Amino acid sequence: MSLFSLVLAGCFHTELGSSVTGARVTVTDLRSGESIEDGLTSLTEAGFIATRSQDEFDELNDLAKLLYLGNFFVDGKAYDPENWYLITARGGADIDVDSNFVIDAKPASEVNGLWHALITGRQLRNGNFVISPITEALYQLLKTELDDLDNTQLRVRLNQLSAEILGDVNNDERVNYVDALKWTTIVHKPLYLRDFSQVEALAQAIRDGANQTTLSALAQDMFAEPAPDALQYYQQNISAPIVQTLCVRCHMPGGSAPNSGSALVLVTNNTANFQEKNHQNFQDFRDQLPASRDLSDWVTGKASGQISHGGGRQLAPGSQELENLETYLNLLE
Repeated sequence: MSLFSLVLAGCFHTELGSSVTGARVTVTDLRSGESIEDGLTSLTEAGFIATRSQDEFDELNDLAKLLYLGNFFVDGKAYDPENWYLITARGGADIDVDSNFVIDAKPASEVNGLWHALITGRQLRNGNFVISPITEALYQLLKTELDDLDNTQLRVRLNQLSAEILGDVNNDERVNYVDALKWTTIVHKPLYLRDFSQVEALAQAIRDGANQTTLSALAQDMFAEPAPDALQYYQQNISAPIVQTLCVRCHMPGGSAPNSGSALVLVTNNTANFQEKNHQNFQDFRDQLPASRDLSDWVTGKASGQISHGGGRQLAPGSQELENLETYLNLLE
């Protein structure tokens, strides 16, 4: 962690897998589109050796090399602290595609696309931020709103979105857009709170030079509400108010429903691990249904009396309980 802070102090870092060398970087005024700096290039191995030495480069391990390579500097004095700017990185070579902190065998993976970061002039002056798939995802989500958001609204939206997918990257006991700008796979991969394959998919699309429609869709996937765990949903919303209150009266072993031929058999709450067992019983029932019969439609139809049911109507159509049951059954399908 301290090495990372030392290396990036006063500069910026381009990454997709871990570090992208030779990326061409431009900074434009977000509102006017005016180019402030152009022709910046993220540090390559040759660039490091030219400014330091081959011996010094050879003394670094792969992790240290990844922390140095991919860096670029801006002229902080060129930026109004209160303005917003857009950093665009394009091209270069991703030298650690699989993010295992070992530099890939040459030739490195060519980057055919571009990625972005929204950033304030004050942040540009301070440096120590990362242009990554995380900042690209946030840009993709907000790019169509930028003209309608003032600076304060933009900051609020970025803070809100960052908190949806990230933990406390900079250890300041809050999560906001600064965490997104600080996030790097080299140090903070575990602080991405959702499926990391989503980040990898967006990074690969940038390497491939995918179109904006594809990039936008992948960014949306990163912020889509994750499906709840089916067992947890059952425990929280189905077991007590529906199964134990209504269903087990007839569907318990030896009850009227199994005696009448029903394949759905449920246990009462005096059975060890009754919730896990009933969750499994619903899955077993699903597997016994004919392929032409939809689990959710069939069970909710029975429970609501819309399909002939020996137990009659147990849940009113349109009720929250019936909606919860439908949600749970859809999670099983």
